[in-house]
Amino acid sequence: MLFLKTIGPAVAASSSTSKWVSIIESCTAIGQALPLLIVYIGKKLRTSWFEDPRDIAPDWKYDFSESGWSNSDIAIKKLAQVLIPFLDGEKGLLFLDGHETHITPGFVSIEGKIIYIWS
Repeated sequence: MLFLKTIGPAVAASSSTSKWVSIIESCTAIGQALPLLIVYIGKKLRTSWFEDPRDIAPDWKYDFSESGWSNSDIAIKKLAQVLIPFLDGEKGLLFLDGHETHITPGFVSIEGKIIYIWS
C-alpha cells in the first residue's frame, strides 16, 4: 500500500498478471521522508508502464533490475541521487541493515560526509 498525504488515502492495487516492484524508502530521524525509489522488473525502464510520474510525485526516482529487487548499482544510485543531495554538504548518519548491497566498496566509498552504522 502507498500513502501520500498530499494525494489522499492509501490505495491497494493488484492484478493476476502483475509483477512485483520494490519500493525503497528513507526518512530522517525527525520523520521527514526522502524521495522514494521504485525498482521495476526489467532490462530497461519503459515509460509506457505508468503515467508520467512527475504528475504524481516529481521527486520520486525510478530504476529497474532483472529481478525487481535492489542491487549494488541501485543502492549506489540511491545514495548518490537522493541521500547525498539531501544532506547538502552537511554530515549525515546512515543506519544500515547489513544487506549485501550496503557493504560493497562502491557503496561505502561514495564521497560525502556520511557516517555509516551497520546493525
